[in-house]
Amino acid sequence: MLVLRKARQRGGQGDRGAGVQICDQCVGLSATIIEQSRGTRVESRPPTRESLSDGQMLERIPRVAAVAAQVEANLQSWVQELRRRPVT
Repeated sequence: MLVLRKARQRGGQGDRGAGVQICDQCVGLSATIIEQSRGTRVESRPPTRESLSDGQMLERIPRVAAVAAQVEANLQSWVQELRRRPVT
């Protein structure tokens, strides 16, 4: 957010999306990284729980809990909006 604010102060725009804000400089950097990585095979699937050690699983618990909290909050906002509308 600070980077986006600084970019705007310098006259840049930046992009916004669902809960994300990114400055023009970072957009350009990410495009460069993506272009340079073309043709490089990247494993896109997360490791299975069975392949993780106990320590690795314990390290992931806070991140999983944080994502669960975000999903729960988002779900609650959807339900509240549907209740605001008389939807049954």
